Amino acid sequence: MTGPTTPKRAYVETYGCQMNISDGELMEGLLAEQGYEIVRTPEEADVVLVNTCAIREHAETRVLGRVSQLNGLKRERPDMVIGVTGCMAQRLGATLLEQAPYVDLVMGPDGYRSLPESLDRIAEQRSASRKAKAQLAVLDFDPSESYQGLEQLHADGPVAWVPIQRGCDHRCTFCIVPYVRGPEKNRSAAEVVDEVQRLAGRGVSEVTLLGQTVNSYRFEDVSFPELLRRVSRVDGIRRVRFTSPHPNDVTPDLVEVMATEPAVCEHLHMPAQSGSDRTLRRMLRRYTAASLLEKIDMVRTAIPSIALSTDIIVGFPGETDAEFRETLALMRAVRFDEAYTYKYSVRDGTPAARMPAEEFVDPDEAQARLAELIDVSRRVQAEINAGEVGRVEEVLVERQGRRPGQVLGRTRRNKVVAFDGDPVAVGSYTQVELRHTTGATFVGAEVAGVLAAEAASA
Repeated sequence: MTGPTTPKRAYVETYGCQMNISDGELMEGLLAEQGYEIVRTPEEADVVLVNTCAIREHAETRVLGRVSQLNGLKRERPDMVIGVTGCMAQRLGATLLEQAPYVDLVMGPDGYRSLPESLDRIAEQRSASRKAKAQLAVLDFDPSESYQGLEQLHADGPVAWVPIQRGCDHRCTFCIVPYVRGPEKNRSAAEVVDEVQRLAGRGVSEVTLLGQTVNSYRFEDVSFPELLRRVSRVDGIRRVRFTSPHPNDVTPDLVEVMATEPAVCEHLHMPAQSGSDRTLRRMLRRYTAASLLEKIDMVRTAIPSIALSTDIIVGFPGETDAEFRETLALMRAVRFDEAYTYKYSVRDGTPAARMPAEEFVDPDEAQARLAELIDVSRRVQAEINAGEVGRVEEVLVERQGRRPGQVLGRTRRNKVVAFDGDPVAVGSYTQVELRHTTGATFVGAEVAGVLAAEAASA
């Protein structure tokens, strides 16, 4: 039962990946259900939750700086509650309350179900002690917590993230996720489909299924390919995407569903991480560069128009210059449409962090490798996109553009397009000619009459 002193306005500020964005919406949904008003600025809020990422050191440094800024608001309003949630909160734990004593709540991902009650406890402790200071850490892992039965407060718009999986059973040596999110836990297929049906009922036409290794999903007798098929057949759903898969679970069954279900988009994220077999072994990725290329060939044979994206890490401990060159060779051979590139970042608690100090790549050398990788990636992307200029693509209008009279949308192959249009068109589909490219994105022009002609000939 919510007490009379419990704050009623909450603001959630999220950093990090799509899973974190989904978690932020989950917390908003939990609080809204308990009577909180979800506001859009921290200045309006009684409770400010900073939802965090722990993948890279830079992300944590940025969050600590942001929390320090928010303490300025708290000085003006001592009753404000500042909470740090998510992966960084789980990694740092209660030490965060000592490092930033103005933080009232530290909560890991498995604690979200108890968020409203935790805020009540802080309010009760403050009331009992007649002081503004009361701190609480909620950091226990719950092996059964899949967020079953909890509803996100989805943002308005035609697209939505739908989490189907939490945690991870892989133990990639560079990755903190298994240690801050726990083992893999999957939602029931029926609940996932039910959520997608509700989203379609309120006008969402594109959903992205989320998981740490999303395509390893299995709930009872439902595999990921079967779940993907069921979601793609929900009335009103026109596009389905998923992220982030593991290459080992890109199977013939999955590719068959992607190739035959009209709603499944022609885009696949394939996180390679490295092109060196030795580095992949040390990362514990459980595939080789050759087996990765075989998977990519299988996908491209079944879906010739597929657009591929990837993640790449350079400067992993022990990586030689020759091994880095193997990664560049992989990039040139595959020709990914988009690459998310990173310099290795030490995460305390991961196996890679315990590798011998002499194996760590000099920071300047790692930075130079990253710059070279980015240059190769951008050149390939620019060449691919330049070759697509002149194509007419179906675009879902997602939001208003940067300038008046402009809208932004995305093709089925995940290409971002800006073109002249009315913001009232958000949520609709249209045909757009790709007129030119900046390298990463396109500028297009709506093609009048194409949809009418298609409808007439149907």
